[in-house]
Amino acid sequence: LIEWLKTYTFKAEARNINPEYAKKSAKRFFNILARSGTTSTLALSVIFKDAVSEFFKEANRRNVRMVSGLNGMSDCGDSEYPVMIDKNLDGNLVKAPLCNSLDFDDVDGEMSAAKWLEDSEVLIKMYHNNPDQRSEYAIMPRFLLSSTPAMMEACKTLREKY
Repeated sequence: LIEWLKTYTFKAEARNINPEYAKKSAKRFFNILARSGTTSTLALSVIFKDAVSEFFKEANRRNVRMVSGLNGMSDCGDSEYPVMIDKNLDGNLVKAPLCNSLDFDDVDGEMSAAKWLEDSEVLIKMYHNNPDQRSEYAIMPRFLLSSTPAMMEACKTLREKY
């Protein structure tokens, strides 16, 4: 599984750092849903705030009932699975861990948890319990192996607040 994730999934997800790519990706996703007649979805997202925002915008534009949220990944210290990513959107690809901070030095996940919490709050204010849309925000840590204790605490903090 990890080889497949490294070869395909992580690379595909990393492209969503680019807002234009994320916008096209959201349109493709909702086109596929529309072709199959799907009008409601619970969707696992990515770790990039702007990409998740584009996802919500597209769902709302199409009046699709969608539950999603910013993906929380905080295990940044694992340099075994880096991605090549345009962190500064300047055309230069650099190696980075696929976590919210994009920083190999974030070995305890504290920076990722703080970034995820900050970005999630922005998205919640924009997209959760908004009477003019059908989408809802979900607190979404990725999975146990990519969530440090700091990320789980950030999830708890967010849940208690909202």
